[in-house]
Amino acid sequence: PARFYFHYCLRLREKEEITEEFEAQDVGNLLHSLLRDFYSLFLGKTVTIDQEAHRYLFELKEKKMKEFFPQQTGEQFLLSRIIDHKLKTFLNREERRKEKIKILYLEQEFPVEPRKIEIDTEYGPARLKGKLDRVDERVLDGRKSIVILDYKTGGYSLPKKNITREILASREEIKKAVGSFQLPLYIYLFSRWKNLALSDVEASFYSLRDIKEDFLFGDRNSGELVEICLSAVRKILSEILCPDLVFVRDDSNDRYCRYCPFPALCKR
Repeated sequence: PARFYFHYCLRLREKEEITEEFEAQDVGNLLHSLLRDFYSLFLGKTVTIDQEAHRYLFELKEKKMKEFFPQQTGEQFLLSRIIDHKLKTFLNREERRKEKIKILYLEQEFPVEPRKIEIDTEYGPARLKGKLDRVDERVLDGRKSIVILDYKTGGYSLPKKNITREILASREEIKKAVGSFQLPLYIYLFSRWKNLALSDVEASFYSLRDIKEDFLFGDRNSGELVEICLSAVRKILSEILCPDLVFVRDDSNDRYCRYCPFPALCKR
């Protein structure tokens, strides 16, 4: 909570330092840009992974490497070879997919003007915004589904299987049970935009590190579980907006402070 307050409420920024090492964020930005441009070939079309697609992706990767990492170094060479290996594994996996995939949207930002998308809290409505990496229409055995896909180059957490409204009684329990509100809120944003039921939209994390796709709720009732997550979102937003509650440091995990850009403000 304290880091949220420093970053989003006070709008403080960490000091930028010049480094020759590759930051994980830079690699993530490269891969996001690469896959956005690659899949733009199939925007509004069914994806076909053939030899031409292979060739184009690797040509595009070389262009992106020069754009994001212009210095010719040994580290850059090793990173390029690692990305080559990941992309080959990625393409092989995509070729083996049984379902047909049509790309509906790439890096779609919300809200889509002029419409505003809000969620109610105890202190009035809160306006939501976000950017969806990719939205697919997938068809398997005659069943059509809408899938919001978010690329990840690092770790991520999925909600627990036994999530209920009773479990989400406090902020601490919400953090343990939900992990991240990102995909539930993406489902909410997209379903509101397209006037769809929450259960009509699925969402997944696609790990570019492990080359695998993890669906948010699996075969569970996604509409009901998204509603439960939204009730937890309303609770957290109400805490944020409550003038009587103080933003405090979260000491439950040393990692939070280790990577926080504001240690001096907490005297850590």
